[in-house]
Amino acid sequence: MMGTEADVTTPATDEVSRLAALRARLAAPMPDDRPWGWLGPLLVTAFGAWLRFDRLQVPRALIFDETYYAKDAWSILQHGVEWNYINPPNHPNLANTLILQGHTTGLFQSCSGAGCGEYVVQPEVGKLLIAAGEWLFGLNSLGWRFSSAVFGSLAILLMCRIARRMTRSTLLGCIAGLLMSLDGLEFVLSRTGILDIFLMFFVLAAFGCLVMTGTAPGPLWPRGSRAAPAVRPARGSACANGRSPAGSCSAWRSGPSGSRPGTSSGSPRCSSRGKSAPAGPPGCGPSSAARSARPSGCRSRSS
Repeated sequence: MMGTEADVTTPATDEVSRLAALRARLAAPMPDDRPWGWLGPLLVTAFGAWLRFDRLQVPRALIFDETYYAKDAWSILQHGVEWNYINPPNHPNLANTLILQGHTTGLFQSCSGAGCGEYVVQPEVGKLLIAAGEWLFGLNSLGWRFSSAVFGSLAILLMCRIARRMTRSTLLGCIAGLLMSLDGLEFVLSRTGILDIFLMFFVLAAFGCLVMTGTAPGPLWPRGSRAAPAVRPARGSACANGRSPAGSCSAWRSGPSGSRPGTSSGSPRCSSRGKSAPAGPPGCGPSSAARSARPSGCRSRSS
């Protein structure tokens, strides 16, 4: 028994419009304060940057894990890889002492070949960023902490903008950034030449990209674009059951070349219910053209 007009489901365009209406009701619009949307976060970031760069070179010592990463960064600048530093048994901290005295040479072990390389346990991105500061200011406390302060300050700006997009409020976004600028852990990591602040920054940036994707005004792929993935309708949907009017199912039936994904252009194909439909723009409804183009090996629902 063929479906009547009453059995025809709503087209996909109506479903898209319903989803858009639901989204507009649940998600508030972005605040219309373009100057303050950037000016406010930038002011909060400037405040946090002042806290982090003020007397950044103090203490003038290698604290905590700076004894590893500051020296590794300098070794990358000099040799391209992490080399072993001098470490005599009677003076295990000789390299640190020489660095604090202002020496930049005579810090590495005399070796040749592959035996000079240090045992590396961390990726190089953070050490390369530390090396950028040492390239600018030299092998001193300001040099190996400069990049940490930069990325710690930029993380405040990210927090302001991400919180603004999530809460739809510039004020709440600036408050979130202000709290981050005063956070003790973020403050200490921003003034220490270690890798943790870089990891935090890139994780926060990745989360920001996820938030922007989820709150974008349009779909990730424009409808009908070649980049849009071909998604087969779920079992039980109108298109899968063959009850949707012509044209409403062409989005999933037609690939970039106008044919259903997985089939050659122009070749009919039997569906799971025994119907066949020409590949291409026509919909998945049991039209007369589709019934007449049914291959001999396909059975109709009435047979």
